Amino acid sequence: MPSDVALGCLYSAASAVAYGSFAVPVKSKAVLTAKVHPIVFQLYKSTAALFTALLTLFFVNAVFTPWGLLGAAMWVFTGTVAIIAITHAGMGLSQAVWCGLSSLIAFVWGAAVFHEEIRDLPLSLVGLLILTLGVAGLGVAAVIGYAPAAEQADVRAPKAGTETEEGIVSPETHAAGSSWPPDEEEERMLQGSSSAMEVEALAGSDASALHPHHAARDSDDSRQLRHFLLGVCCAVVVGVSAGSFLVPFKYAVDVKGLEYILSFGVGAVLSSLVWVAVYFPACWLASRPVPPFHVRIAALPALLAGTLWSLGNLFSILAVDKLGLSIAGPLIQCQLVISNLWAIFYYHEMQRRGAQITVFVSTAVLLLGGFLVAYFGT
Repeated sequence: MPSDVALGCLYSAASAVAYGSFAVPVKSKAVLTAKVHPIVFQLYKSTAALFTALLTLFFVNAVFTPWGLLGAAMWVFTGTVAIIAITHAGMGLSQAVWCGLSSLIAFVWGAAVFHEEIRDLPLSLVGLLILTLGVAGLGVAAVIGYAPAAEQADVRAPKAGTETEEGIVSPETHAAGSSWPPDEEEERMLQGSSSAMEVEALAGSDASALHPHHAARDSDDSRQLRHFLLGVCCAVVVGVSAGSFLVPFKYAVDVKGLEYILSFGVGAVLSSLVWVAVYFPACWLASRPVPPFHVRIAALPALLAGTLWSLGNLFSILAVDKLGLSIAGPLIQCQLVISNLWAIFYYHEMQRRGAQITVFVSTAVLLLGGFLVAYFGT
């Protein structure tokens, strides 16, 4: 029989693979072209989480805990913000930021708050530091690989037969993550004010008249930079929340392992419906268009993303049950290895050779840190 430590590490690895891949459907060509709103996408993901939770009833009894509702509410918030982060800052950098933060926060929760037993605290901290350095290196690689619109013109130019502006755009154009919000009006909504953009427009009016081509490039670069920084800020929020979202599971002493999933799935759908019930009427009252559901376009990718994430959540709960939050939490963040492989080989977000080399070196560092955390922490 495998030991609890071996099972916990296996569950952590399975969780990392699922978590590292769940965002892939978010950036599918059809979803990006339709500009599906994050709240709509999250509702579909929550529906998949509920279906996955119902499947656990074949293995465990139906047990309800209010802690599952709280954990689900945290996830819905985190998932909604994560979609914004991915579509604005790219998959690689976004997950680097939130993985690094969530590793540290999960370790603090487990070691300092829940007083989980750690075999060798100093060496575990060394492993956590090395793991965090690996995560930071992956973040640096994503920044190195990021280039403004003018510099990436050859890489991300629309292919023949595609349309721009309102029509279909090539996946490469969207790889940097600027599909949501799609226009200046929604940028103003997210930034809280249109004054900065108006000042920028006025300040650049003379230059635009003299050098319209350069002004257009500057405008594109500036807009992409704003989207990029918004994505990074959202990734920070996700990191803080993701590092804490399994805390309710630790407090749910009346349930064990998979029994927690049912309450979580119900809470996920309820929380998403609350977001819809608040945001949609707010749009109507503000005379803004209500986000369409894009059932034919978004339902399948979102349900797939939700299923992958739910599998990651399921395995993470099993891992925490075997290893504790302080050890399983950081190990699960090895998901970053998977997400960066997607970013390099599928999305081509990192075109520069230096960035790709940094990814592979940082991955080795991250895995070394994960090994030390697992070995000296359990």
